[in-house]
This record gives sequence, structure tokens and C-alpha cells, in this order.
Amino acid sequence: MPHPPDASEPTLRLGVSLLCALLWVAHDPAHASGGSYGGGGALLFPLHKTVVRVVSLHIALEDGALSAPPVKGWRVQGVYTLENPTDQPVKVQIAFPEFACPAGASHACELLGGAGGASFLDLKTWVGFKEVKLGSGRVSKTTVGGRPLRRVHTFELTFAPREVQKVRHTYRFGSSSLLGSNRLSYVTRTGALWSGPIGKAIFTVRTASRPYGWRVPSDLQIMRYTQVLEENHGDLYLTDLVLEQRDWTPKGD
Repeated sequence: MPHPPDASEPTLRLGVSLLCALLWVAHDPAHASGGSYGGGGALLFPLHKTVVRVVSLHIALEDGALSAPPVKGWRVQGVYTLENPTDQPVKVQIAFPEFACPAGASHACELLGGAGGASFLDLKTWVGFKEVKLGSGRVSKTTVGGRPLRRVHTFELTFAPREVQKVRHTYRFGSSSLLGSNRLSYVTRTGALWSGPIGKAIFTVRTASRPYGWRVPSDLQIMRYTQVLEENHGDLYLTDLVLEQRDWTPKGD
């Protein structure tokens, strides 16, 4: 567990309303005095009631500054292990929401997607080792906690009896800022729409900042928290935070 915070260091906090509201000193001084919206992600969910359950999921979020070459915003990879626990074949339509830029949002929201208001780029999805083409669907805004939606990406899975399949998707969304800190949000309430609890959920966050304090939702456990000084990059720290829960039903925001 980390030592008590020193008030002179930057900040990282995990809020309760979404998965997380991570805050730390912003890299861009232009954002230090105001706020901007960059985007956010969410858990995959079934469009309609299903018997398919989530055996496990692993959501990895990495600051694009750590990419080679560096990119803007956050890079996300989600890996889901899904199971049809019945003796009958099953089809399920899976949805993934792309949130719209709020009215009056600053340039951070359009940093990746342009004036069309996209909140992320480079979305790709694989079932097993095969990339799938994404369609579009509709969901109520209440499904995603009232967040404005730009579009809902969808694809279909067909399961044989007792079959287990892996789904992987990757995408990128822009960084938000608030009063001199960067902010990261990820909607988890959609995970409650699967059949039964999620067997195992892991969230990892990697940043190029050195946080000194944070708080996490009570239903997620801190499994690891590390800071490593990069000697070849001045005072750059690699910070990894790993949260986990088993038999997890995400609560409302």
C-alpha cells in the first residue's frame, strides 16, 4: 500500500460516480486554469436480455504519452471472456457507446475526432483472432447514466452450447482537464446488464505522472500501486494502478 501523501506532490483520485475520475497535475499549462472535456469509455453490454455471462474482463487504460511514438489522449484495450452457460445455441447483440461532446466543450473533445464531435478514434474489435465489422444501434441515455451519445457501435456473437469466446477491442479518446489536473472517466454501470455478476474484473491504469493520493469505489479492491522513476526521462514516473473485483455487479453511478 502507498505511503501517506505529501501535500507538495501532484494528485490522482478515483471517484465513485463512473469507474474513475483520475486527477493529476496537467501536462498542458494551457489547461491549468479551466476545464475541458476529452471523452470517456464504457464497458461493453448486451443490447437485449441475454443468458451470456462475463467470465472475466480486463480494461487497460494508458496515457498516450507513453506510446512510441507518443499520441494524444488515452489508449484503451478491453478484453472480455464471455460464456454461454446453457445447453442451447445463443445469439447476442453487443453494444459499445461513443459519447458525444457536450455543448460548449472546448477543443479537447474534438482533439481526436474533429468538428463532428467524435469522442474517440481507432476503434477496432476482434472476436477470437478475427476482426469484426461494427454496425450501429440505439440505447436509452439512462443506460449510460444520462451521458449524451453520439452513436452506439454494435456487433453480433453466436455461441454454441457451453461455448466460451474472447472479445477484444481497442480505441483512443482525448484527455479531459479540470482546474489544472487531467481527468479520466470510464462508465461501468453497463456491466450490470450481463447475466449474473462479472466473474472477475480487472482495471489497470498507467500514467506518466506521479500521483500522491487517490480514492477508489468501495466495491473495487486495490491490488497493486507502483511508481517507477524513468532515469532516461528526467523526472518522469511510470505509475501503475491495478483494481480488481470478483463476482462483481456494478452499481449505478
